[in-house]
Amino acid sequence: MLLPKQEIIRDKKWTRLLNAYPCTVSGSLTTQYMDVVGHHLTLGRYSRDKASDDHCLPLRQDLHAALHVHQKGEYGFWLENIDRKLMGDLLKAYGEKLYRERET
Repeated sequence: MLLPKQEIIRDKKWTRLLNAYPCTVSGSLTTQYMDVVGHHLTLGRYSRDKASDDHCLPLRQDLHAALHVHQKGEYGFWLENIDRKLMGDLLKAYGEKLYRERET
């Protein structure tokens, strides 16, 4: 069974705006010493094409570099670095999404 092709969003304004958000891992903002940059999630993707801009999270530049060389890949990086409360919020949001989808 083929999955429907997902729309790829390209929004330079949004990816630049991500620099003003706090880092997803550390909570720090861009400073004169360290930038926060957008990271395009590759989780669960089977393509080498860059992910859609709506799948982009703010990460401190050093963490972004560490993610790309992490021994256990992107999944391993997030499991070791993501805040437990954020993980809980993400799982709750996913449960709510599934609940809403059942109505369609």
